[in-house]
Amino acid sequence: MSNFFKEEAKKQVEQVMNKMPSDPPPELMQQLVSAMSSQLSGQPRQMQLVVAPTTSQQAPVVPSSVASTGNKDRYPVDEIESPVRCSLVIRCGLNNNCTREVATGLAIPRRQFYGSEILEDNYRVEVLIVVQGYEDDMLDIPGPEGIVKLRQAIKNFILWPRRDVLLCELPQPSS
Repeated sequence: MSNFFKEEAKKQVEQVMNKMPSDPPPELMQQLVSAMSSQLSGQPRQMQLVVAPTTSQQAPVVPSSVASTGNKDRYPVDEIESPVRCSLVIRCGLNNNCTREVATGLAIPRRQFYGSEILEDNYRVEVLIVVQGYEDDMLDIPGPEGIVKLRQAIKNFILWPRRDVLLCELPQPSS
C-alpha cells in the first residue's frame, strides 16, 4: 500500500515539474527547497505546490538588462565620489527582507569594469575580508581570471548588487 502512495507522489511531482517555468523565481525555489528539506529531515509537514495557469497571451515577466538601465532606485552608494568602506550583504528570508553580511571591502565609484560598462543594478567593489562561513559562496557575477567564489575575490575587484552594498560611512555632501 505504501508503494502506491509513493508512486502517486512521484506522478504528482512530475506533473508539477512539467508545468514549472524553465527559470522559476527565487522565492518559489526557496519555498520548494524548504519544504523538501523538511520532508527529508523526517519532520511531518504537508507540502503543496500550486502552479498558476498561464495563457498563451500572458507572457512571463522577465527582468531585462536593457530595462535595468532605467533603474530609478537610488542607494547611498550612488552618492560617493571616492572609495568608501562598505559591507557586502546577501538577501535572505522568504521575501528577501533580511540581510547577512558576507564580506567587507571598498565601494569604488566607477562605471567601468575591466573595459566594459557596468549594468545599473551592480556596483564595483574591492573585497577585503570575507566573513567566516561564506568563503565558498559562489559569486552572482564571476570576476576575471576565474574568480567564482567569495574567497577568491579577496584583494580583487568584483561586481556586487548595488542594493546590497551597505556603506560603513555616509558620503560627505559636495560643497
